[in-house]
Amino acid sequence: MGRIGSPVILGMLLLSGCSSNALIYYGPLFYRAPEIRGTVIDSTTKEPVADAAVAAIWTLQWLESATVWLFVVQETTTDARGEFHLSAWGPKLRWPLWTGLAYTQPHISLFKDGYGPLTRSNHKIRPDTSVRDSEWNGEQLSLKRPTGDSKSYGDWVNDFAGDLTSEFRRSRTCAWDALPNFLRRLDAAALRLRDEGAWPPPYLPLERWNGLARAAGCSPAKEPQAR
Repeated sequence: MGRIGSPVILGMLLLSGCSSNALIYYGPLFYRAPEIRGTVIDSTTKEPVADAAVAAIWTLQWLESATVWLFVVQETTTDARGEFHLSAWGPKLRWPLWTGLAYTQPHISLFKDGYGPLTRSNHKIRPDTSVRDSEWNGEQLSLKRPTGDSKSYGDWVNDFAGDLTSEFRRSRTCAWDALPNFLRRLDAAALRLRDEGAWPPPYLPLERWNGLARAAGCSPAKEPQAR
């Protein structure tokens, strides 16, 4: 298969304007990831947190470039026992070929209204292998309830939404629309906080994301039902 694929890969390199040095630097042509399982608990009571939104994102990047490509995006929710499962994927060709996955990938984000949002990434520096698993597979992830007032919680959620917005703005793909449940839940929390006067102006999360979607030619996310 390697001999058959070599002319194809070379042709793709030439068409993309990518040098062989860039290909060698980033290692594998194809990435894959095993399934991810975990349990979400309340940090204080240690009880399982059901119906929490879970997202996993693998992002391609070229060196220190500000532009990224959302490579694989998945979402799910926790069950009554606080457990979640994200499917294995791959092998998948990295594209563009001059990009690669950082060792911190994937980023796993959790959100449930009434808890502070949480993001976890890999920390161990490992060789640039084709298998990109998560260090958090099989682990417990704790969500904290806010200890301040509603406005402090609104600022916390808004900062989290802003980080997602920044990632989407840098991306050259529409793959973020694979998170409809996660984004709607985040926006529904923002609507509730706005009704309480605790959401910082000027925009709700979906207003930001749909503005980016229109600019990039992506499909907009649906608005959550008003309370």
